[in-house]
Amino acid sequence: MSKLRPGSRTQQLDAFIRESAEACKLKDWTEFTRELQVPAAFAVALFTNRPEMMRLVEPVDLKAVEVKALYAVIATLIETNAALRTHAEQLGAMTRNWADAFTQLEAVGRKIEKFAQYKPLIDDEDPELTDLTRRLDGDGTDNRQEAR
Repeated sequence: MSKLRPGSRTQQLDAFIRESAEACKLKDWTEFTRELQVPAAFAVALFTNRPEMMRLVEPVDLKAVEVKALYAVIATLIETNAALRTHAEQLGAMTRNWADAFTQLEAVGRKIEKFAQYKPLIDDEDPELTDLTRRLDGDGTDNRQEAR
């Protein structure tokens, strides 16, 4: 996961999203990391995303070249699965950062409300505010080193 750089939380999140998009091996959730060369019997099941159709394929003896092609398909499926998993993890991190921004805004809003009501700003009253105050530096940016 990339380290957060100085700047506003919005700028940091935007940079993380851009870096993740540039590093993404997939251009669409239906793509594979490489072009697949598959036997005709597998093609329909694979490209329609219907694994149950594979159960209808009658087993046949394969030549070494056909086995090699199937190994390449399996390797590509493993790579694609890893790319999808990475994408999901990055999406989760982005969503957590986005949610943190809302939590911070809510905490700031509660402080403003207390100020407006002439109430003391005691962070101990609210554990979330206490945690937030510990995490934030003077300019309101989150000073944690890594994106969650």
